[in-house]
Amino acid sequence: MTRARVLVLEDNPDWVHELTSYLEDDYEVQAAYSLAQARELLEEKAFHLVTVDISLGLGDPMDEGGFRLIESIRATSILREMSIIVITAYSTPERIRRAFRDYQVYDIIDKMTLDPLQFKQVVAEAIVGNANIE
Repeated sequence: MTRARVLVLEDNPDWVHELTSYLEDDYEVQAAYSLAQARELLEEKAFHLVTVDISLGLGDPMDEGGFRLIESIRATSILREMSIIVITAYSTPERIRRAFRDYQVYDIIDKMTLDPLQFKQVVAEAIVGNANIE
């Protein structure tokens, strides 16, 4: 049986290590450190889920580069139904509303309060909800 594939988009290597370590026993996990790298990986293979750090802007916590990837996912018919979990250290009410309203993300997780067990549970639920990916 093929394991579900998860793409982790995160520009901080420490967070990449942390997030992938929570998931690698149960899923095939790949990491992207930039929007360009994430887009390339999404073109190469199908993923069941992508976790997206919203703040990808070279030290600017208010940069919302991750939303650009979500926009391109939602604009691509083959990717449109993929589950997306936003992970951010800078959650604001506006960002939360925008993520759910404009991008139909599955969930938003705050890095500062991230609980590994809860994270794994949310990922599992999102993947089950997107079981149509081959």
